[in-house]
Amino acid sequence: MSDVVVIGAFFTDLVFYCEQFPSPGQTIPGRFASGFGGKGSNQAIACHKMQSKPSTHFFSSVGKDAFGDAIAAHYAKLDIKVTFVRSEQPTGSAGIYVNAAGQNQIIISQGAMNEFSLDKIQVQLQEALKTAKLIVFQSEMGFEPLLEMMKFCKAHKLAECKIVFNPAPFRPDYDYKQIIPLADFVVPNETEFAALVQKGVDFEHAKVIKTLGEHGVEVDGVVVPAIKVKAVDTTGAGDCWIGAFCAFYAQGESMGECCRKANSAAGISVTRCGAAASFPSHSEIQ
Repeated sequence: MSDVVVIGAFFTDLVFYCEQFPSPGQTIPGRFASGFGGKGSNQAIACHKMQSKPSTHFFSSVGKDAFGDAIAAHYAKLDIKVTFVRSEQPTGSAGIYVNAAGQNQIIISQGAMNEFSLDKIQVQLQEALKTAKLIVFQSEMGFEPLLEMMKFCKAHKLAECKIVFNPAPFRPDYDYKQIIPLADFVVPNETEFAALVQKGVDFEHAKVIKTLGEHGVEVDGVVVPAIKVKAVDTTGAGDCWIGAFCAFYAQGESMGECCRKANSAAGISVTRCGAAASFPSHSEIQ
């Protein structure tokens, strides 16, 4: 039984920390670290860590390689329920630069996510939807598989179950006018929201929760302020926010309280290095 179903990408994060981002043709010194990433995976781990009684099910695709084996073992250690499609393509990866101000630049290789489709997870997904209170999607898979999965979830979920869509990273190849009407909550940052508006997306049937970075979030015209911290690494902060929001929403918290606690979670995460490794626990938020 799962309260929150997260459907999305896992990528191995290959992170380089540096004082300033290199210019084209420039070689600079830095520090390297690797970790587990991908927006879907990050959000699933954040949700799991911040649930009082963990009940998260993550669906994704990984390669039949060392990176795929490592994340499968990691999820088993965390005791998070997963359904992984094992692909002949390599596990997806993300090359990440982080500067001294905590800003990041990211390049993604989709890899195994190119073979992620509804037919490969349909049986397990339909079973998970029997108890799901929230279903969470992002923009790190092909448009057609995403649309098909969202339509399937819309048709088979419980009446009270909500669909959350995080339009990140913003994809110009997506037809968001088909996706947004399938979601109950849309969670863009300011840049993503502006891009959706420019494309003429209608938010009539979805509640928009706009994340404002260091300023917090805006929902129903009200800004819920962020906590004040000194950022070390902002990688994964948005994923941390969404995972925390889903954890507390599934536990029956009010919208305002969910946003406040998610702000606290994201604020704590940016004071630590890494993506999923930086996410706080339920007890830290309480």
